[in-house]
Amino acid sequence: AAYRLSGSTVIRAGYGMSYDPNNWRYFRNTYPGSVNSDNLNPTLKTSDYTAAASLTGTNGTGLGSGSYSVPTGIVLVPVPSSLSTGVVPLPTNVGTITIPNPFHRGYINSFNLTVEQEFKGFVFQTGYVGAYDIRPLVNMNLNASPPGTGAAGGLISQALGKTYGGINGEVPFKSNSYNSLQTKVARRFAQGSTFGAFWTWSRALDYSDDEELNFLLFPYPAYWQKDYAPAAFDRTHDFEIYGVLNVPFGKGQRWATRGVASWILEGWQISPTVSMMTGLPFTVTGNGSALNANGSTQTADLVGPFHLTGGQPPTPNATCKATDLTCHYFDPTAFAEPNPLGTPTQNLRYGNTGRNAFRGPGYFNMNLSLARQFKITERIGLQLRADAIHFTNTPHFNNPNATLGASNFGEITGTLSPPGQGFFGNDSGSRVLWLGARVTF
Repeated sequence: AAYRLSGSTVIRAGYGMSYDPNNWRYFRNTYPGSVNSDNLNPTLKTSDYTAAASLTGTNGTGLGSGSYSVPTGIVLVPVPSSLSTGVVPLPTNVGTITIPNPFHRGYINSFNLTVEQEFKGFVFQTGYVGAYDIRPLVNMNLNASPPGTGAAGGLISQALGKTYGGINGEVPFKSNSYNSLQTKVARRFAQGSTFGAFWTWSRALDYSDDEELNFLLFPYPAYWQKDYAPAAFDRTHDFEIYGVLNVPFGKGQRWATRGVASWILEGWQISPTVSMMTGLPFTVTGNGSALNANGSTQTADLVGPFHLTGGQPPTPNATCKATDLTCHYFDPTAFAEPNPLGTPTQNLRYGNTGRNAFRGPGYFNMNLSLARQFKITERIGLQLRADAIHFTNTPHFNNPNATLGASNFGEITGTLSPPGQGFFGNDSGSRVLWLGARVTF
């Protein structure tokens, strides 16, 4: 809907509803069409396994007596005995993916309300733009267990009396939201020059990103709300500026309409673009093996004030000591493991930090184009141009390493990757110069 309030003011509003357009691609990972086999060491309760017999090391005595025993090794996945019934029992050492039955497909509400005002050649627009996603799909471990209980304490393992590993489900789950204030100002000038600036203040909240390409960090029902946090792609502020400046010199322009000055100055066009954005969220993770909660991710404890150090990434092949804050993005001593060595099973717990609780470095980029038009004949023109991609040579850093216990915990170790997703195929921040010519007729 659009309503013209006056000759220079227009109010617009819109609403739409659409079903979640999932195409069931995750069924390619179901058993027995695709097999994921979990071979867990029952003693260590980790994904490591030990050979049944070896010449030295663990279980070395298996061959020490002179009788050569055959190692058991990895347990083979049994071949389904029959497919004719349509029911294939799932072996306990095999993972799969499934969906709820019945399946309640989700839907998305999108809405906006904007006001546009023209004032002395400037066009101002501001408005609210949002979306509310009902029952979006999330990939969760259906055999999740509380801390300290492992796979044997999983929901499915307990219900069926067998110890299963990972059984994932694509589940229509709760809701996601996006809310934003979007504002722009633009101006078109007489000689063809334009200018525009955009500011978006927004927040995207969800439980998980990217359906089956990601997973619910805390899949046990008692801890579901711990997943609700800013989305991994959320940027609080996004400020964009663009411009096209046709210089007012030369024939038909305001100044230097003839002579040498006209020949030198006419036909130039300068086009800058500037992007400034808030950093992306990240999660500080801890030791998931010590937590022993099937399907869950552990987070670290925040034991001191979280503050940015202002440190710069270490140079390649350089060592950054844990006590040297000049090469850390944040102070690593502010975090600790929730479950120190020797914590009793009944006292195991998640860390007091949540998903995407911290922000990485912000983003700044400027591109600059310089072009000149030459009129060769009445019908043929020539344009020469130079483009400086990442003109200011400002690096675009990745989020820091946020795995507690890693040797480079708290450090930024690289620039945004993979390349090819940024402006003109380069998003590392390194300056790139392009020279080009174009003939128009």
